[in-house]
Amino acid sequence: MATREQTYSPPDSHEQAFMRVLTRAYALNWETIAYAVILILALATRFADLGTRVMSHDESLHTYYSWRLSEFGEFSHTPLMHGPLLFHMTALSYFLFGDTDFTSRIYPALLGVGIVMFPALFRRWLGRVGAVITAVLLLISPQLLYYSRYIRHDIPTIFFALIILYAMLRYLDNDRPRRAVWLWVLAGALLGMLASKEVAFIYIALFGSFMTLFWVMRLLQDIGVQRRPAQDGRWHAPRLQMVLGHVILFGLVLVIAVPLGEFIRHAIRASLWVPEGWWFDLPLFLAIYVPLALSGVVRNRLAGPGQSRNGAALMLMRGLSNGKSAFMIIVAGLVIGVLVSLLIVCVLDVIKPDTVWTTRSVMSEYDQTYGVNASKEYAISVAFDSAMFVRMVTWIGVPVLLLLFVVFLTAVFRFPGYLPLPWREILLVILIALVTVSVLVLFERRSFVEETTTQPFAADPTAAAQIDDGQYENTPIVLAWIAGTLITLIVLGTRYLTHWWDFLNRQPLFDVLIVIGTLILPWLAAFPLYWAGYNLEDYNPNSVAGRDTLEATLPAVVPFIMVSAAVGTSWNWKRWLPAAAVFIGLFALFFTTVFSNQYGLVTGMIGSLGYWLEQQEVRRGSQPQYYYVLTQLPVYEFLPLIGASLAGIFSMSSLWGWRRERAEALREARLAEAHAADTLTLDANPAEVLDADVIAPESDVLDEDALGGDEVDDRRRLFGLPARLAAPFDAAEESARRARDPEWLGEFPFLALVGYWGVAILLSLTLAGEKMPWLTTHLTVPLILATGWWLGKVVTGIHWRAMTTGDWLILVAAFPLAFLALAQVVTAIWGTGGPFRGREIEDLVASGSWLAALLILLGVLYLVGRFGRRMGLGQLGRMAIVSGAVLLSILTARTAYMASFINYDYATEFLVYAHAGPAIKTVLNEINHIAEITNEDSNMRIVFDDESSWPYTWYFRDYPNYGFLRGEAGSVEPSSLDGAKTVVVGSKKAGDVRRILGDRYYEFGYIRLWWPMQEYFNLTYDRVANVFSLDADNIASKYYRQGMFDIWWNRDYTTYGQAMCIEGKQARCEDEAAWGQTESEQENYRAACERAVVAECRSDNRFAVNNWPVSDRMYFFVDKQIAAQVWDAGIGAATVNIREPEYPEDRVYQDMQAESVIGQTVGLSGPRGIDVGPDGLIYVTDADLNRIVVMDSDGTLVRTIGDGSDSVDAAALLRQPWGIDVGPDGTLYVADTWNNRVAVFNAGGELLRAWGHEGIPAQDPSPDAFWGPRDIALGPDGNVYVADTGGKRIRVYTPEGDFLRDIGAGGAGPGQLDEPVGLAFNPVSGDLYVAEAWNKRIQVFDLNGQPLHEWPVNMWFQNRQSFNRPYIDFSPDGTLLYVTDMDDRHRIVAYNLEGVPMLSFNQPDDLEAGELGVRSPAGLAVDETGRIFVVDAEQDRVFVFPPPGLSGSVLPLAPQEGDALPEATAGAAEPDVPEATEVLTEEPVEEPAEDATEEAAG
Repeated sequence: MATREQTYSPPDSHEQAFMRVLTRAYALNWETIAYAVILILALATRFADLGTRVMSHDESLHTYYSWRLSEFGEFSHTPLMHGPLLFHMTALSYFLFGDTDFTSRIYPALLGVGIVMFPALFRRWLGRVGAVITAVLLLISPQLLYYSRYIRHDIPTIFFALIILYAMLRYLDNDRPRRAVWLWVLAGALLGMLASKEVAFIYIALFGSFMTLFWVMRLLQDIGVQRRPAQDGRWHAPRLQMVLGHVILFGLVLVIAVPLGEFIRHAIRASLWVPEGWWFDLPLFLAIYVPLALSGVVRNRLAGPGQSRNGAALMLMRGLSNGKSAFMIIVAGLVIGVLVSLLIVCVLDVIKPDTVWTTRSVMSEYDQTYGVNASKEYAISVAFDSAMFVRMVTWIGVPVLLLLFVVFLTAVFRFPGYLPLPWREILLVILIALVTVSVLVLFERRSFVEETTTQPFAADPTAAAQIDDGQYENTPIVLAWIAGTLITLIVLGTRYLTHWWDFLNRQPLFDVLIVIGTLILPWLAAFPLYWAGYNLEDYNPNSVAGRDTLEATLPAVVPFIMVSAAVGTSWNWKRWLPAAAVFIGLFALFFTTVFSNQYGLVTGMIGSLGYWLEQQEVRRGSQPQYYYVLTQLPVYEFLPLIGASLAGIFSMSSLWGWRRERAEALREARLAEAHAADTLTLDANPAEVLDADVIAPESDVLDEDALGGDEVDDRRRLFGLPARLAAPFDAAEESARRARDPEWLGEFPFLALVGYWGVAILLSLTLAGEKMPWLTTHLTVPLILATGWWLGKVVTGIHWRAMTTGDWLILVAAFPLAFLALAQVVTAIWGTGGPFRGREIEDLVASGSWLAALLILLGVLYLVGRFGRRMGLGQLGRMAIVSGAVLLSILTARTAYMASFINYDYATEFLVYAHAGPAIKTVLNEINHIAEITNEDSNMRIVFDDESSWPYTWYFRDYPNYGFLRGEAGSVEPSSLDGAKTVVVGSKKAGDVRRILGDRYYEFGYIRLWWPMQEYFNLTYDRVANVFSLDADNIASKYYRQGMFDIWWNRDYTTYGQAMCIEGKQARCEDEAAWGQTESEQENYRAACERAVVAECRSDNRFAVNNWPVSDRMYFFVDKQIAAQVWDAGIGAATVNIREPEYPEDRVYQDMQAESVIGQTVGLSGPRGIDVGPDGLIYVTDADLNRIVVMDSDGTLVRTIGDGSDSVDAAALLRQPWGIDVGPDGTLYVADTWNNRVAVFNAGGELLRAWGHEGIPAQDPSPDAFWGPRDIALGPDGNVYVADTGGKRIRVYTPEGDFLRDIGAGGAGPGQLDEPVGLAFNPVSGDLYVAEAWNKRIQVFDLNGQPLHEWPVNMWFQNRQSFNRPYIDFSPDGTLLYVTDMDDRHRIVAYNLEGVPMLSFNQPDDLEAGELGVRSPAGLAVDETGRIFVVDAEQDRVFVFPPPGLSGSVLPLAPQEGDALPEATAGAAEPDVPEATEVLTEEPVEEPAEDATEEAAG
């Protein structure tokens, strides 16, 4: 048979290498398929409908300036908008794909996909399974998904932080360490992070501190620690070892003594005087440190001659000698300490120390009557609330004890009975945690600035304005030069005269620290500039402050650059210079906008950190300290929160497992040695076996005597080191040491860094002044890394080959069913649908459902127990964990989908913060449609104002023929609206625009901007206890719990709003229960009342989306002629009816000409209250000038009161008075607002009496405490009623100042008050009417303080940001209540007694004559003829309007003869109530439905 030989040419080596790469890259296995699926899903979830959501306020800033950069090349970096990288990348996206909402978000979306895929690079540290699980968790994370579709800087910052972490790990890689390319990558990523957002400084601090700790431990490991020999005898530790031990001991005691002294002072100052500051802390420090420092001497004395014992300092050094164990224990202590600190910080924000230790000044009786003398120093009285102290200790102590129990329990489970527990290590963990807690809590308390929300509107009128006088203290810059020069000389000297740098440079981690440290060091030049007094927010060369800052920057930066260059070149100039070139090149490229803005070098290097320093006490958003712990993480990132917690427990168990292995190895070694020497019996004391004094190899110990004989023999002998410590790093030697010594601290502990990163950044952002939902993304990533690693361990620990029977299928189905049944059982008890609560149909159904869930749970547990025994407890536990993780993953994915694709721009999501409402695009689409129909396209003239400018500056970028309105109300010129087809303005200018446009335009109102529900603000112990109350009489508590679950589950706020309503009304049920004569009748009355309250509150819609309580409005005006064209084109007339003015107050508006305007000549400044006296004189509280102005009817000044012009009595001086009422005898009653008192003057201006002092109800229960009282009124009973605005109550006194009672308390329910201001008594019925600014309603009380009814006012939407407040007064016949609308429409509204608007009016503007209507109506008074006096707080004048000539449609009812007026001791007449038998026969009232309403989707 013929054959033919075939020749074969093998590929060359390069081709073989290429093929191997392809084979490795494209080999299909489960891992490759998993990552491919994850990548597809990441792309789909990050890019689907990316342009649908409306741009938020911040997003529109980023998009607009990016568009300016793309279109015109205009961009100047400013720290106010964070780093420049986002703008450059977005501009590039516009250049490539055009400028749309979709393309604006491509950059963060791409990096969001990159973050999801990053775990593939961390496979070595997370494990193959753990990396895949981590990628899945990153994919479904609600926070990461939402903000990957959001043009902000946070996702890029996280992306570059992960690159830094990966580059560092690769540089430290054992196989190929110290590859220079990874330092260059690290430098570029470091700049990318700094060019994204200033939170990069937190990452640098966290990563740097952890790496420094690891590096120091490696240095100690290199040097070695001598141990006391095992044999008895006198032994002297090396001097260096002794000094280091005492330095560490000194620092530990110092950081313990200072916080301990602070706590002791707070604890005992209520009963014992203690000195402040170091006068107390120093003796305490010495009392702790001296015994510990001398403990070695004392122990040696007690040991007797010839023996040696270690003191505390040497014991610390001995503990640090076991490198790996010591490092793990230190990290564990730090993590536990940070967690405890976080707990304490959050608890102290709920149970504030001021509620435990209440400090008050002790004033004389005269001062209490006539006011505080500012020049007098008062003694301090401290009241201690022991009950609140116990609650605070309980809230802190129970979780801390639980955490310590976990530490102890994991050690117990890991250590067998024949080995003693590692008490020394346990105590060391606790000690480190204690030190950490002391430092962090003290720092938080010293730096914490509590946001006050009770007085956001009135500044101190006596405070001087902050003026930049150009005077700077340049001493910090001089000191920076001195320090920089000395450090540079020391660095260069040690580099050329010693081997120190060779020793320090032995560790590759030192290279990373040098690169990061030297590159970031020049940015710290912001500190001396800040301390010198320069303005680090102004870099405008045309301003004096900006020019001074620019000129001072170079002298401040040079010493830092000098030190960086000296350190970098001394370390390794060949590696440092390329890394610095990468960093500086990218820095100059982006911060100067491609070298077009030289000042960007300053704003980048100085402004980034400088802006943070300037804003360090600004608490943007005013979020509480528990914001992340109680809202963001539990609502969105519950899976990584739970998973990371369990991963921490697993890590603690692993630590004790490692210690057990070492203890067993040492025990075996000692037993073998003893057996060989026949000196140790098998029943030796195990505690001696675990003594760590004999475990260090002699080769690791630095013998101090050998220092002089083993020096490197060259000219650099100063402070010489042994040759072995100056030798270069040897990777082979390092590997050998790790293999030989189990305690050798070798490979960089990635997972320990992740744990430290997770807890440290959570605490850092909790302590930061700004807390925002997008910052939660930075918390999410480390928690997911820890969770993914732990779940990977769990999954790989399952014996999958043993799953060959059908048992595992039963368990796979059983575990999810068990979790669901358990959830049903628990949540039913938690909320309103609990079992065994009655015999009504709904109650029976709820009981049956609960019993069914319980039976299913018991049955599933039986199946698990029966079939799980064959698998073993460990396998069963792992299966349960995996099942629970899968269920939580499904819930997390559902939450992410709801947030990003359903509720993405609704404030029902806590992620939607200061976000534009969907109406922004509704209006935009209408405008675009009008432009298209009218064929004007982008040439159509539109006008918008500064309130609506963001996001409309971005959306109107294609309309060059636009008009822009800026300034305050009253500044709108008619010419600015000429030719405008559409006008969009906020509430501030809506009144001006409405009056100018008249009836020629249609007007539509929308929500422009909104925030999430803020009921989690200002939590107190009572509020929390109320939610978890199990008291059967507390109807609201179960609705609160159910409402919280509904919010978590479906973002449905209906039940929570009902709970708030029920809480306000449930108090009446106790009164109605008292109608019963027997206990049975009382229960029947109570049950009937509870059903009635629930039924009344079923319709509560305070959290309806179309009436969202925390929102700003905008107004859209359309030319009627243009609208007619559009409607003729097919929109239809139905739209006209739908879009008529939406509020009844708007429909009854009419212009009314004032008959006179007075007060222009008397010099008013910020007037507020007004009243007309019986003598016809007009009394006005001139708040900013701290006086009462008395005018006649023509506006002629008669006299002033309270400003010192008529009296030398300092007690008569007023401080920003707001409210005033004139009695029938001419006596003046004044709400002296910021003296926090009531001042009473006679008609001549002489002070008769005064009462009151500053006090918040939660802290000061005294009967004369006020917090910013805003109005005052004399009642028909002759008593004085004071609107304690900040105290959220009405305080009632006799005319002499004797306290009678309080009406109302903080809240939104009936009878509760929130920011009460205007007070008025109906002249016929005598009922009290109260204007509640923040509840946006008028509430009516009888004279006993019982709420009668209320009605909402469709006004005051801007009131929380306003300097003004609403006032009210009655028409003479009592049928009309006049109310001021000072923020939105600048008008006065007249309501009838049922709350129906009858009239709203203002004087029209006459701009040609220069006469404006009322711009900010404040005080309001109606004289006996019906004339209406309105104070204009903005224009400093009083408008006098004629009687409107109408009356209300409802007549007031005068009190019947015999009706009792309220008295302090009067008893109420027993009401006429139905018999108890009637109550029993009533039809049952349905409970509120549990199903979510569809209202939130509207």
